[in-house]
Amino acid sequence: MSDECIAAVNELRSRRDADKPRFVIFKISDDERDVVVEEISPEKDYEFFLTRLSSAVDPKGKPAPRYAAYDVEYDLGDEGKRVATVFTAWVPAGTSIKSPLTERQVSHAIREYKGTATQSSQYR
Repeated sequence: MSDECIAAVNELRSRRDADKPRFVIFKISDDERDVVVEEISPEKDYEFFLTRLSSAVDPKGKPAPRYAAYDVEYDLGDEGKRVATVFTAWVPAGTSIKSPLTERQVSHAIREYKGTATQSSQYR
């Protein structure tokens, strides 16, 4: 992951003010050599987030894969509220065969990123 991507995720995880980012969307660069930040948003509406992911297209206008980091707030009852950063891979039908292979490489890099929860048991 590029320094730009790591900085965006760190900001998402560390800020807790009202204007903090709620999600970051990443894409494979047009030259397919790097992962870059496509969008950082403080929008809290989950449907807005899903729309942004599902409307992603490549330079040719075809559906395009994306990665996202999204801050999820949840309530554990007596144990209080928690926030977890969840990483999502979005690979829509119609994506070229080359893109998912590249996406797998990015997925591996995200899993290796320090502090990333990869199982639901790690959210507590």
